[in-house]
Amino acid sequence: MKQHVQAFSLWALLAPLCLLVNAQFNEPPGQRREQTFKVLEFEHGTVDQRFEGTLRYYCTFRGKWNKQRHPNDFPRSPSWSAPVILSHSNGYRMWTGTETATLGVESIAEEGFTTIITNEFNNAGFETYMMVVGERMFNTSDSQHLPPINVTFEHPFLSSMVKMTPSPDWFTGFSDFRTVAFETENYFNRFVIQCFVWDCGTDGGQTYTA
Repeated sequence: MKQHVQAFSLWALLAPLCLLVNAQFNEPPGQRREQTFKVLEFEHGTVDQRFEGTLRYYCTFRGKWNKQRHPNDFPRSPSWSAPVILSHSNGYRMWTGTETATLGVESIAEEGFTTIITNEFNNAGFETYMMVVGERMFNTSDSQHLPPINVTFEHPFLSSMVKMTPSPDWFTGFSDFRTVAFETENYFNRFVIQCFVWDCGTDGGQTYTA
């Protein structure tokens, strides 16, 4: 897969309100999950990662794909496919920036369809926890409040995808965001993720309408 410029950001808020602490966001060096997104803002929380219950995040998709930001060959009728967010364990990968795309990722990137990725999610067994699908967006610089997504001690990671239409196989999203801070081992109360455009590598087109 190939990386391009920023396309959207995701805002997420934990249902139980927690303590606000501003600090530098740190990830372990060399991990695959730091390749696919940039954390713009975050707030540390007070809920320990070993909390035995389910925690719920309320997420907002904010599109930043418009002619002003991306003037080169901007398409006439752009849209986002329905955004997909998954919660999962460290043993599951929806997609990464360095590995061959699965058939489910290919289907989203090329067609915007979620049927195959849903099957992959269900077949992963214990490694996956919850899947949320939003609605298609025809205003690519608009926002959408997504259904809440749940995480647990065994499933603290979030991954997401959304197709850019028209395009051969371009999408944006993030992979393997850990909702638990490494410094405190507590869940984040709030975070804002900046995402980028990726070429899935399954179609050779070089323009929006190829």
